[in-house]
Amino acid sequence: MTTEPLRVLLVEASETSARLVTEELDACGSSAPDVARASSFADALTTLQGGAKVDAVLLDLAVADLPDDVIEAIAKVASHVAVIALVSHGDDEDADAWLSRGAQDYVVKGRIEPFALGRAIRHAVLRKRAELRARHASRQELLRVVSHDLRNPLYVVSLATAALDRRLQALGGDERARQGTLKINQAVETMNRLIGDLLDLERAELGALPLQPSAVDPCEIVNRARETLTAVAQQKGVAFETTVIGELPTIHADGDRVLQAVSNLVARAFRTAPAEGSVSLTVDTNAGMVRFCVRDGVPIADASELAHVFDRARNGSENRATSLALAVARSIVVAHGGRIGADSDGDGTRLWFALPVDTAHAALRDRKPTPDAAVRQHAGAA
Repeated sequence: MTTEPLRVLLVEASETSARLVTEELDACGSSAPDVARASSFADALTTLQGGAKVDAVLLDLAVADLPDDVIEAIAKVASHVAVIALVSHGDDEDADAWLSRGAQDYVVKGRIEPFALGRAIRHAVLRKRAELRARHASRQELLRVVSHDLRNPLYVVSLATAALDRRLQALGGDERARQGTLKINQAVETMNRLIGDLLDLERAELGALPLQPSAVDPCEIVNRARETLTAVAQQKGVAFETTVIGELPTIHADGDRVLQAVSNLVARAFRTAPAEGSVSLTVDTNAGMVRFCVRDGVPIADASELAHVFDRARNGSENRATSLALAVARSIVVAHGGRIGADSDGDGTRLWFALPVDTAHAALRDRKPTPDAAVRQHAGAA
């Protein structure tokens, strides 16, 4: 039985040191990990934020741009990743301090032996996974109980509100009373969605987000998004347009989960777009992947806020519901082996994610995209 090699992100400014470490790891033979390199901590953080699959970060403590909260910064964007510190000879006391701050292990440069380094990485990853399992088991049980105890009364409220609305309609009740029942139902739907987002995040952080992948036509995702979100756009008073550029290959994905990620990004854009503004969803191919892009008309000037827009605990002006939804979107993309990011300019903010092409159906479809998805569509307030 073969196992996939571990994926290591080496954070090392020195070309020479990076080459030596990589050569030592390559010498591990069949158990050698796949190694990617970042020459600065900022580059490493960008890689992790982009959803790159990484099991462990091998971190040289001599890198110039390390923040004081480096372990916490890594955990915020990739809580499953083990951290192994690379320390200089004689810095054992400093290394012990890093262990107390959350690093899983440390290795002394100049004393690296290939199999010892490979073993240290494997053991660090196993310890990190065991730590996450223990932590998440208790949190999952708490959330399961809380979600059950919350959803039961919400279900009762929903049933009672539906009965009240029917009664008001039969009695010819005034419109204001019926608007009240509508608002109650909307609040119930919001609460149920928040509970679902919390459970999805916990499952994703444990690596147990349920997926049912198959060959998916990206145009179908666009069509479904337009069907479900056009009415929301009209309620918000914004225009919603969708565009498919060129002929798209299929993706190997859970279509419902991809639609969930798209919807979460679009919902955030609906919230930030100004009245009578517009939100666009564009799908194309980029670097061998299928890319979904959502743009609003509101720039994010703060670079730090933009960098953390998908973070659950730190995303600037986003409200809690949007924060959860964006974090869920990132978890879905990462679970599919995709990439996610954000950029902003004078025309607004663009949130995007890219998913791998389905290699079993990599050839472009013989037919063109469906007409209603291939042309720009406009929906919104009249």
